[in-house]
Amino acid sequence: MKKIVVLILLLGLFAAHHHNIFAALHEHDKNLYEEEVKDRFEEIFLQRAKLFNSLLTENDLKPIEIKVELEKLETDPLLSEDVEIFTHIMEEPTCYELINGFNIQEFKVVGLKNNIVMIEVVLLWELMGLNEITFEEITYNVEMIKKQDEWLLMDYRLVR
Repeated sequence: MKKIVVLILLLGLFAAHHHNIFAALHEHDKNLYEEEVKDRFEEIFLQRAKLFNSLLTENDLKPIEIKVELEKLETDPLLSEDVEIFTHIMEEPTCYELINGFNIQEFKVVGLKNNIVMIEVVLLWELMGLNEITFEEITYNVEMIKKQDEWLLMDYRLVR
């Protein structure tokens, strides 16, 4: 009986260790995730920028179309916030700068818990206003989650 209890406890410990990959991020783990997550991060931000620009340049987009596109890139809480913001932009258009592009200046995985990876990223945005092109460097704390073998943007915050 004791052997069975010990075996069950060991299996439980193994499963818990497998799902909580690490408490302190090791260099090897960091490198494995950085490459995979960085590519997906860049893809997500490119698609979000295209979607944002299309809100400003096209008049025939519908809120449901925006939500469908965002669901391919994001999950809550960011998904709900973005649907609300993008819908507001459609309903009350004003003068926004178009996103010409961005460049990832720094990208560092700083933590991982379960299927959520925490990233610190510095982006250099190229924005096109009415009369000029401007550049803006912004640091973000980003959270991405892996759902059904796909990394999705879960949240991000500006670092001041």
